Amino acid sequence: MFVERQDDGLYDVCCLIYTLDKFYIPLDALNKIAEHLKENGSVIGVVLDSPSEIKSMSPKKQLSVFNEPSLYYFTVQGLDLLLSASRFEKVTLERVTSPRNTILFHYKKSNTCVLSS
Repeated sequence: MFVERQDDGLYDVCCLIYTLDKFYIPLDALNKIAEHLKENGSVIGVVLDSPSEIKSMSPKKQLSVFNEPSLYYFTVQGLDLLLSASRFEKVTLERVTSPRNTILFHYKKSNTCVLSS
């Protein structure tokens, strides 16, 4: 599922994809997604369930992770995510109170994309 939102027309749209918990996504599929993003100039998030490959991160902290080429792995309160973050100036994460457990991605200071699960 793709979720897109552009607040003021000055920033690129951030696209998000998510899957159900414990749905396995092969690395080659993730690489294809990353290549698609490079061609289309988008940013993506994918919900994963592979904590052994992902560095834990607390909400509201700036992205601080290891990468494999330009793919950044981290997890927030049990939701595991993969981002192609090469175009991010600053990445912060915030858990908000919502019946759908919304996570906000703040892209280039003002553009916000919402991932609901």
